[in-house]
Amino acid sequence: MHINTLTANILRAVVCAMLCLTVNANTAAAEYVPKDYVWTSPSRNSSESMPCGGHDVGMNVWVENGDVLFYIARSGMFDENNTLLKAGRWRLSLSSSPFTGADGQFTQTLRLSDGAVYIKGGDAEVRLWADVYTSAVYMEVKSARKTDATLSYESWRYRDRQVTKAECQQCSYKWILPKDCTTFADTIRAKGSTLDFWHKNREQTVFDFTVSRESLDDIKSQLYNPIGGLRFGGRMTAPDFTFTGTSDGKYASTDYRAWHFKASGIKKSTVTITLYTGDEPQAAPSAKTSRKRSADWWHAYWQRSNIQLRVKNKELRNSALTKAVRNYELFRYMLGCNAYGEWPTKFNGGLFTFDPVYADPKAPFTPDYRKWGGGTMTAQNQRLVYWPMLKSGDTDMMASQFDTYLRLLPTAVARTKHYWGHGGASFCEQIENFGLPNPAEYGKHKPGDDPGMERNAWLEYQWDTVLEFCSMILQAHFYAGMDITKYEPLIIQSLQFFDEHYQYLAKKRGVKALNGDGKLVLFPSSGCETYKMAYNPSSVVAALRVVTEQFERYKQMKGIKDVSSYALDSTFKNRLPEIPLRTIDGDTCIAPAVVWERIQNVETPQLYPVFPWRMYGMGRDGLQTARNTYQKDPHALEMRASKGWKQDNIWAACLGLTDEAVRLNTEKLADGPYRFPAFWDPGFDWAPDCNRGGSGMIGLQEMLLQEAPDGSLLLFPAWPDGVDASFRLHATDGRIVEAEIIDGKITHKVMKNVK
Repeated sequence: MHINTLTANILRAVVCAMLCLTVNANTAAAEYVPKDYVWTSPSRNSSESMPCGGHDVGMNVWVENGDVLFYIARSGMFDENNTLLKAGRWRLSLSSSPFTGADGQFTQTLRLSDGAVYIKGGDAEVRLWADVYTSAVYMEVKSARKTDATLSYESWRYRDRQVTKAECQQCSYKWILPKDCTTFADTIRAKGSTLDFWHKNREQTVFDFTVSRESLDDIKSQLYNPIGGLRFGGRMTAPDFTFTGTSDGKYASTDYRAWHFKASGIKKSTVTITLYTGDEPQAAPSAKTSRKRSADWWHAYWQRSNIQLRVKNKELRNSALTKAVRNYELFRYMLGCNAYGEWPTKFNGGLFTFDPVYADPKAPFTPDYRKWGGGTMTAQNQRLVYWPMLKSGDTDMMASQFDTYLRLLPTAVARTKHYWGHGGASFCEQIENFGLPNPAEYGKHKPGDDPGMERNAWLEYQWDTVLEFCSMILQAHFYAGMDITKYEPLIIQSLQFFDEHYQYLAKKRGVKALNGDGKLVLFPSSGCETYKMAYNPSSVVAALRVVTEQFERYKQMKGIKDVSSYALDSTFKNRLPEIPLRTIDGDTCIAPAVVWERIQNVETPQLYPVFPWRMYGMGRDGLQTARNTYQKDPHALEMRASKGWKQDNIWAACLGLTDEAVRLNTEKLADGPYRFPAFWDPGFDWAPDCNRGGSGMIGLQEMLLQEAPDGSLLLFPAWPDGVDASFRLHATDGRIVEAEIIDGKITHKVMKNVK
């Protein structure tokens, strides 16, 4: 529904609040069952694969030339170079050849309701799924008549492989790749019906290289090192199969060795693959137990939230908005596959990368390749994967991202003290999974340089992205009551860094630590990677102001009267500068910063006060100022796009610009170029592009549900006229909002999420 004025939305919010019905979540509406996603023909290659997974495991599943193939990836399988390795590729061949598709009976189905992939052909069926509570994969094979079968494990890491300069992006060395950089061979052992495979990292890794390059050898013992000596692998148990030998082959661009297991005259068989980190795999539950409990989890997952269109005609059935809603759901499924990983879903492909030559013909590398690294947790990108989980009700899945920053906190504090001698925690952009800046992005420093700064045209003085994760943590408490006690030091130390560091820099330039109004001088700073050498960039000012206010609110809710750092008392809040403004064609707009030296990238930080910081927007003061910025700022207009991590779709929705929101969000969530529609092109990074999926989810959510500062609900604030829809999404204070718009009339109820 078109909403074009602040007054209309305030009235709507008031009406919604008056109609609000509070009930126990257990008395909610009928259960939601997502539609299956089905293919009726086999695929040509791994780029035409289908995602499947659970817990911290992702599989790419496809059928090619009659064979069932699947890759397995697991969160956290980082090698010495910080490449995120796949566990391997599996291939199943049945002598009855039921999956060629020649008889027209082929189907491959992703059943979202139970999180499994079903492959049917002729008189045979294969079911694949991952256990939601352990790192285990199951494959059930059924045939109406006896058939012989060959199950093969295919590994390209059967030998050491030199990492070439062209492949450097897959690891943390990037363009400063050592001449002897090697992906070392796995250990692979087959006997009887069992296959064991594992990778053991050397003690010397890219971590040690980075520590030396960044002048941190003196405090090396204080720094977090998750990859030195790390051992990870898996065990396959196939009771009806027997190991028969190996052979060599080539798939896509990469040679491999296959370990073959054969079975004779089977009608039913179950294969279990257990993945692990450490010395040995843990016992996996029975397939029967896993099947039921995993299906139950997925069923409950879809009850948390959903978005549905009420389709009345064929035109809407195949419309761009219909596809956007479907792809929202398919991508949310992909996020659920790493619900409980130790490490967060990677922005550049997650657990579902495929042979890179199919993403980029100039990348004829191994299946381990992805651009922008495996252990590089690029913060500006990671955040977009996790913001939508608040409204989708998936706050439990946010812990892997939060815990990653918490593990890195001691390193961030130690490096701050070492470089500058003051308190607080500095988290850089292009941060590694061990908490230091990527060694290539860190740059080549000269004598006299500040060694704590990334000497990089895009990344210099960019320290504020951690504050988005601090805000997510606080909002996970506001939305779902998450116990965030353990994260309090992360929030405190992150804010303290800005207070102490910018007073430190001011005193290096002159006598005073603050400006004439007693405010911090955020210079040199950075408006994202775009407005460089900036003075008080609006994105940083907004981040500091909002996180401080949110933490104050949290302290009041928890009854906390004191914290361990002075940085969060009232004097700190008073030291924060105001959002910079400027005039364009006579209208007030948010400025990117007070001043800046150059524009380096294509981001629009002057709209960050709209999202993620929500200082401006629907139901808020200054809505017109934000709209002026969106509609008149020449750089905002020039940089507008729906590609990759672009956020214009979110801002349009947050500002109630319905036509723009529809256009940009349907572009963002349109089908990708690969067979599975939520496998989006590399964008600025790699395929499948999880930045695009995450930002698309956020944008669609904002079209349906927003909140005013007092918690009043704004329903369908950027929804197009004439489109009937319903949703179940989450709001602050543990509220679950169910709403429906039919023929322009809105009905809704609010339930209390009782846990």
